[in-house]
Amino acid sequence: MAVQHSTLTDPELHEPKGISGAGLDTVYHANGAGSGTWKSALSTLNNANKVFLSARIADISTASSTWTVAPLAGEIDKVYVVLFGSITTANANVTIELGGTPVAGLQVVCAYAGSTAGSVFNDEPSGSAAVTEGQAIEIITDGASDTAMAAEVIIVLDVA
Repeated sequence: MAVQHSTLTDPELHEPKGISGAGLDTVYHANGAGSGTWKSALSTLNNANKVFLSARIADISTASSTWTVAPLAGEIDKVYVVLFGSITTANANVTIELGGTPVAGLQVVCAYAGSTAGSVFNDEPSGSAAVTEGQAIEIITDGASDTAMAAEVIIVLDVA
């Protein structure tokens, strides 16, 4: 005699598949196609698995570095740069290094043509950009542009 799952009572129910490999404080996240993955319980909340790091570049038109630190382990998801005013002559390029190694495929190109206060530029890594808790993150500008101008950098860190 076949037993229908819909008729099972609580003592006959079992844990979901994959439970033995699920990490602490994770929940099963169904993908809507009959499968899913185990994710951090925080990732089920809107942007709760994101940490936003901010750092100021004093002059994006001068080759220099500034630093911030990852308060939690995770992956760099995206980097934004906003200019405080116009830059001239050439684009300013902002890159990120972790432990002296550039993050693959990540270069925020801040276009000088048409730039104004509030111009926003962004880029995403092309591969893994894993950071550990407490790791220093170096933010580098190549200083290729002219006109001394401050910029704010926002790093979106996925900590799911």
